[in-house]
This record gives sequence, structure tokens and C-alpha cells, in this order.
Amino acid sequence: MSKFAGEETPLSLRALYQRIVQSITTPRSISRFAIIGVVNTAMGIGLFPAMNWLTDNQIEPNILLVISYVICTISAFILHRCFTFQATGSYQQEIVKYVLFSGLTLAVNALLLNVALHFLHLSANIAQVIISTVLSAALMIANYYGLNYFVFKKK
Repeated sequence: MSKFAGEETPLSLRALYQRIVQSITTPRSISRFAIIGVVNTAMGIGLFPAMNWLTDNQIEPNILLVISYVICTISAFILHRCFTFQATGSYQQEIVKYVLFSGLTLAVNALLLNVALHFLHLSANIAQVIISTVLSAALMIANYYGLNYFVFKKK
């Protein structure tokens, strides 16, 4: 705890910096996060066109996106909780935070999918493969720190 203008703050800038440096130098959690992220992204990329094909393109792409996100979110939560961050906190609190955190990515993905479908006139499958790949790569670092310090934070 540090004092600033007579008030206590839970984490000083120095302590935050030390936590970030420590997490960067912990290659096991970063490599686990990367492996789970790649597997989960591949699963999401495969689920979307597979469901589209199985339904003969009769289901709205946004509905398929939500279904694949739900499946991948559950899978990723369990794997990250158990293997990446080895969390021991409240399961209920962590799942709520994880769903909220994943919901932000879903919203960005849905926005980009609609732009690709309605303005760029791409096929749903091609658009979703591109968006999933680019979005996953672009948000990898932000997701690691968000999950590490917001969802599965250590006590």
C-alpha cells in the first residue's frame, strides 16, 4: 500500500511495474496462454464455417458468431483458469468477469463481421476467418494482461 495525498491506494505504480515485469519473465504462463489462445482461435475459426455448412447457410452469421463464441468462451475459461493462471479465486466471480471481458471482443468481432458482410460484400466464412485471425493477434497482449490482472488476479 502506498500513501498519496493521505489516501491509501491498493497498488503503487512501482508495484504494478514489478508485477508486469514478473509476468513477462514467467514464460510458462505466457506460453500456456499462447498455446490455449491458438487452439481456441483455431476452434473458433473452424466452428463458424462448419456450423454454416451444416445449416446450409440458413442461419444468420451473427447467430453463428454468438454460438461459436459461447463454445469457445467456455473452453477458454476452463483452460485459462486451470492451466494458464492456475486461479484459486471465486469461480462465480471469475466467470462473470471472463464473460464480460470476452463480450467486448465479441462486440468488436460482430461489428467487423457486419462491416465485412454489408459494406465489403465478403462471404461470411472468409470474413470470419480473417477477422478472427487478425483480432486474436491484435488483442493477444491486451487479453493476457486483462485476464491476468482483472479476471484471474492473484490475492
